[in-house]
Amino acid sequence: MKPHFKVFGLPRSGNVLLESCLAEAGGAIVKEAFGWSNGSYQPCPELVDLNTKFVVCVRDPASWLHAAYLAAKRLHYKPVLTDPHYNPTWSFETWLTKKTYCFQNPIDRWNKQTAEHAELVKKLNAIVVMVDSIIENPIAVIDKISEHFKLGDSLKLHNTKKLKSTIDHFISDDGVFNYDEDTKLLVNNLVDKPLMYRLGFVTDMDTSEQVYPFAHRRAEFESAANAKVEYPKDQYSGRGIVIAAGGDKYFTNAYVCVSMLRKLGCELPIQLWYLGPDEMTKEMQELVLHLNVTLVDAFEVRKQHPARRLSGWELKPYSIAYSPFEEVMYLDADNVPVVDPTYLFDTPEYKATGSIFWPDYGRLESFREIWRLCNIPYRDEPEFESGQIVINKAKAWKALQLTIYMNNHSDFYYRHIHGDKETFHMAWLKLNQPYSMPSKEIHSLDGVMCQHDFKGNRVFQHRNMHKWSLLTEKRIDGFMHEEDCFTFLKQLGDNWSNTLKGQLTTPDEIVSFQEITQQQYFQYIRQGHDVRLMELLPNFTIGEGRDKLETRWSVVQKGSTILLNIYGAEGLICSLRKVAKNTFTGYWLKFEKMPITISPPLIEA
Repeated sequence: MKPHFKVFGLPRSGNVLLESCLAEAGGAIVKEAFGWSNGSYQPCPELVDLNTKFVVCVRDPASWLHAAYLAAKRLHYKPVLTDPHYNPTWSFETWLTKKTYCFQNPIDRWNKQTAEHAELVKKLNAIVVMVDSIIENPIAVIDKISEHFKLGDSLKLHNTKKLKSTIDHFISDDGVFNYDEDTKLLVNNLVDKPLMYRLGFVTDMDTSEQVYPFAHRRAEFESAANAKVEYPKDQYSGRGIVIAAGGDKYFTNAYVCVSMLRKLGCELPIQLWYLGPDEMTKEMQELVLHLNVTLVDAFEVRKQHPARRLSGWELKPYSIAYSPFEEVMYLDADNVPVVDPTYLFDTPEYKATGSIFWPDYGRLESFREIWRLCNIPYRDEPEFESGQIVINKAKAWKALQLTIYMNNHSDFYYRHIHGDKETFHMAWLKLNQPYSMPSKEIHSLDGVMCQHDFKGNRVFQHRNMHKWSLLTEKRIDGFMHEEDCFTFLKQLGDNWSNTLKGQLTTPDEIVSFQEITQQQYFQYIRQGHDVRLMELLPNFTIGEGRDKLETRWSVVQKGSTILLNIYGAEGLICSLRKVAKNTFTGYWLKFEKMPITISPPLIEA
C-alpha cells in the first residue's frame, strides 16, 4: 500500500509543488479531507484509517505576502477566486493594512494560520518543509520526509525531470521574490516571528536542504565559533573605506557620500561594491571616475571567496572581509560624514580593541531566542547600528568570519535579529572579541541618525529613512552640509543625463530618443498585473508612474533593433523591442517576468 500524505499550509506556500514531489516518489495524496473552517483546522476521521502522514509547507512571511499580493492582482477579475475585499489599485504597503477574507489584514492571516500549523505539527507528528528547500533540492526533501516517517524505499524520488515544469510554474506564478530591505523591515516588524521557531524547526538549504531541529542549528553555530581560523596577513594591508553602492538608489546615495568625503579632505582609498553588472552599468562607473574610487563586483569576488547567500545586508561583512585593506571603515551608502573620519583609526579606543561599533536605538531583550541559539549570556547593552563600522581585520578576523557565517545563513538568523547588524554583535560577544563604542547616544533628526566620536562630536549623519533622490528634495532641519549634498545631487543628475545622451551614437537611436521625448507620456502595461501612465523625461529619468524598479530609461540599438531599456533599484528590469513608432514590447527580466508593452496612451495626458 502506498504511503498516504496530507499536505497543508497557506496557499502559495508550495503545497501543490510538494504534492507533486510526493506523488512522483510513490506516495498517495489525500485531498480535501482537512481544511480551514470557522477559525480552526478540522480533521477528518478517514485520515486515521489511511494512516496518513502529515506535512506542513511553510514560507517566510515577506515572500508569502508578496506572492499573495501578486496573486490577488492577477486574479481580481475572477470573483470566485479572489478576496472580496481586494481593490486592484492598492499598493503592496496599502494592501498589508486592509481586511482580507475573515482576517483583519494579510499579516493577521499569516500569523493566525501559521499558529494553527504550529499546533498541528505537535498534534500530528507532522514534518515541516520550506518551499525554498523543495525548489532547490526536492530529492533531499523527499529523503528527509521518508526518514522522518521511517518509510524506507517505499518513498523515493530518483530524479526531478518530470517535476521541472511544475517547479518552473510555481516559480513563475508564486516564486521566491528578491524583496528589498524596506519590505523586510516592514514585514518583520508586524509578523509574529516566534511562530516559525517555537517548535524548534529551521531550514538549512546549505547541506541537505532539510528541516533541522533548533539544537542542530545551535551545534552548527558552536562548530563555526570553535573553528580554527588563521588571518591571511599577506593578503591585506593599509587602510580604506568600503561602501555597498549597487543599484540606482544606493549608487545615488553613495555618490553624495563619496563626494562629501573628498570635499572634506579624505584621501583614503574608497571601494564601491555592487552585485553584478545590472547594479553598476558602464554609465554609472564613468560617473564616479573623478572621485578616485575603485569599483568591485562582489559576484566576481565570490568566485574566489564563496558565499552561500549574498544580497544587500550580507554584502556588508563580506565586503569588509574581502576588500584589500587590513583596516576598514565601512559606510552605508546613505551615510554622510560631517568631518573627514580618517582620524578614527588613530583614536586610543580603536587602537586598544581594533573595532568601533556605534549604538542603535534599541537593546535585544533577554527573552530573544538569539541568546539561547548562540549560547551567549544575556547582556543589557545597545544593539549595533551598522551604518558605520571600523575594523582592524588582523585583530578581529575570527569574529568577522563568524559574522560572515551567520550572514551565509541569513535565511535563518535574520528571523531572530534584524538584518546584519546584530550578527556582528553576536559574533563579537561569542568570541569575547573586544570592541569600542562611543558613549553618546544617537541624536535624531527627521529620518536621520547622527552618530558621534568618543569626545561626543558629530561624525556621521545616517539618512536611513530619507535617502537622497534625484527626483525629490527632502530638506531636514539640523542636517549639516545639506547645500553641498544637493549640489552633488544636481551634479550627478546632470552628468548622468549627459552620459546617457552621449550614448546616442546612431541615427536611429537619435530619432527614437526624439520621438519618445516628444511623446513624453506613455501607457505602461504589465500584463496580468496593472496599467499605469508613465512619463519618460528628456533627462532619461521617469517622472509620473515612477516606481522603485522603474526610475530611468535609455534607448540603444543592437543590430537593426531599437531597444527601450528601463532601469531601477534592481538594475535593468526590462529591455523592450521597438515594433512601431513609440511602441515597445518585451518582458520583465527579473521577478514575475510578465509581458510588457509601452505605447502612447489611448487618451493623451
